[in-house]
Amino acid sequence: PSGSQDPFALRRAGGVFVKIWRAFRFPFQLTEAIQRVEEQYNPSTGISKGPKLEKRLMKFFEERVTFELQVKPGTRQSEILTAVFRSSFDNLADVYDRYEILTQVYEHDPAAFLKAAKVVERTGNILKGVQAGPAINPSHFRENSEKRLYQLLNEHSGEITTFLEKKDYEKATLRFGEIFYQPVHDFFKEVMVNVEDPTLRSVRQALVSQINRLYTERLADLSVLSRLDQG
Repeated sequence: PSGSQDPFALRRAGGVFVKIWRAFRFPFQLTEAIQRVEEQYNPSTGISKGPKLEKRLMKFFEERVTFELQVKPGTRQSEILTAVFRSSFDNLADVYDRYEILTQVYEHDPAAFLKAAKVVERTGNILKGVQAGPAINPSHFRENSEKRLYQLLNEHSGEITTFLEKKDYEKATLRFGEIFYQPVHDFFKEVMVNVEDPTLRSVRQALVSQINRLYTERLADLSVLSRLDQG
């Protein structure tokens, strides 16, 4: 970071670091490394200790990873990398894995990839500014499309989770889009989520939230992608 005494040396060191992790994919948690930095903290660096230090270091490594991958701003690849960062950035090896696999999926089958992205986008948009609770009481559902969506979530969340745990990010993406794309479209066509009835609104928000988080918490927040109808 720019507050250090030798920013160019730090950038070079950061560049070497991310190259090593790209090549060997060691299991490594950035937050643990930052904690060790804080334990050996030297005030002469000019960097404030605490949350500000962690935020600056995470941003620094995002920039180094972006540079290492030679990702150009304004490209689909840049959007995919941003989506990966927004999901989680603690494990550098996994960041590389998710980015490379999602990029390959997009290049090989953009239509299928964009189905998953559209599900994330639509479920994410309705939840902006909303703190949806985790509980879903299906007895409150009224419309067939929301009952069907809830059924699909119950039937397939384990399948998607298994793919994610195995780091089979291609299958997780393809199945997520295949399972939820049309049902989510039907749901939003038939159902108003933010109704006046607080109980009904809450269960609908919770349903949409669980579908969104099923994918975004472990893989990528594809709502950052643009031109979803164009490919």
